[in-house]
Amino acid sequence: MDNAGFPDDSPSASTMAELLFPLIGGLGLFLIGMMLLSEGLIAFGGGVMKQALARFTGTPRMAFVSGTLATVIVQSSTATTVTLIGFVSAGLISFSQAIGVLIGIDGWLALGAALTWLATAVVTRYSSLAALIAAAAAPVISALMHGANNQTIVVGILGMALIGKHWQNIQRLMAGQESKIGSKKK
Repeated sequence: MDNAGFPDDSPSASTMAELLFPLIGGLGLFLIGMMLLSEGLIAFGGGVMKQALARFTGTPRMAFVSGTLATVIVQSSTATTVTLIGFVSAGLISFSQAIGVLIGIDGWLALGAALTWLATAVVTRYSSLAALIAAAAAPVISALMHGANNQTIVVGILGMALIGKHWQNIQRLMAGQESKIGSKKK
């Protein structure tokens, strides 16, 4: 009981440590695993695998179909998404090809992110700001749709990668130099 007579629900320092250390350790193991996956993919396939992946993800339609089929075969959208991140980080497919595959992996999440982009673009008329907000909203959308699971973490990592890739756009937005949709470039 605390001073006001209510039960003390605040977590103790040992409880916080019990929660944070496994979380940080698991995230570290995940990142090390991603690094090893990338290195292994490069060593295993290299040019041949890059050509095969380019054939299967070369057009948006093929990327969508590839993501859908991979998820159906593996029966795990999280495993497919983690493998996709490995392909991108190994340089075997481009980030834009990965977006098509990701839409095939989880169409509802893609629809939620697209609607977030559309709503933001209509309100602000900044495509880059809409993309950044959609990337930040994607893990939240994933958590609301599927619960806080491994897929949500992977979507969060992809969202952070997208935000990092658009750092110059962020700087232009903050400086007021980013062009609006429908206006002439600045």
